[in-house]
Amino acid sequence: MSPVFRLNLMLTAAMNVAVLIAAPLLGFAFPQASDLVPVAVWTGLFLAIALIYTFIRFDADISRSMYNIALCAFFMSTGIMMSYLMTSANRPLVDADLAAIDAALGFDWPKLVAFVADHPWIGRVSGVLYNVSLPLFLFILLFLGFKKRNDRIEEFVLLLILTGIVSNAVAALLPAEGTYLFHKPSQALISSLTPTVDPAYMSDFHGLRDGTIRQLAIAGAKGLVTFPSYHTIFSLLMVYALRGMGPVFYAALAINLGIIASTPLDGAHYLTDVIGGVAIFALLAAFATWLQRYLNARFEPTVWRPVVKEPG
Repeated sequence: MSPVFRLNLMLTAAMNVAVLIAAPLLGFAFPQASDLVPVAVWTGLFLAIALIYTFIRFDADISRSMYNIALCAFFMSTGIMMSYLMTSANRPLVDADLAAIDAALGFDWPKLVAFVADHPWIGRVSGVLYNVSLPLFLFILLFLGFKKRNDRIEEFVLLLILTGIVSNAVAALLPAEGTYLFHKPSQALISSLTPTVDPAYMSDFHGLRDGTIRQLAIAGAKGLVTFPSYHTIFSLLMVYALRGMGPVFYAALAINLGIIASTPLDGAHYLTDVIGGVAIFALLAAFATWLQRYLNARFEPTVWRPVVKEPG
């Protein structure tokens, strides 16, 4: 195990312990058993492959990449539960402030949605782009494993953890319900756009804030972070992981710029959310670079090898 993998493992374990302690103290029930099935399937699949290439057909590169992807899948469920707990803090909404910053920057969200309503093909393309992040994320991790760039996978997981913690904390301190609820376009306009994050989508957000929802969710959980835009952070993370990899990098850059452009329409985001996501990612990417260098200089990696019995 590399020093970075060990850190990622410890951070994930610490976050799970924090959720286990905080949930009952805040009056939350844990997810239903059925919610855990997708997590168990995906984590178990990659963990099983990792174990096969550790103890049966030893391959250090494949096993390392599979352990990392399994950890990544497991952490994402933890991040969702943490988001639910932190949203229940019920801090005052900051939508008016975010909208005011947008106005100062010259960004007119109502004019944007009116324009898209007149050009429905833009809305259809936006919807596809906004929802392609998770399949693209899995492809990128598998591609990095195929290229034997486990250092990049571990960097990806580290940044996923760091950005998840920071964005959830910022969203808890500065919660916002999003542009559709703040600007209140007509229901006819919303229906013509069919955004992913429409007013109905935010029911969990308000239920957590007013106390009517007190059960953690994983499968079917809703995204609760408006500021900063985590879709923006996630897209930058995927592009960053492929830096220096030629055509694949440029293809990922084009797709993820499209995803970021879709966030004001399909993610109910302010332009300020996108800018905040860029700023947080840039700071944490710089911090992660320093942290990896420090860990790799100070700690030695360990390699899991199968036990081979000598003949006779």
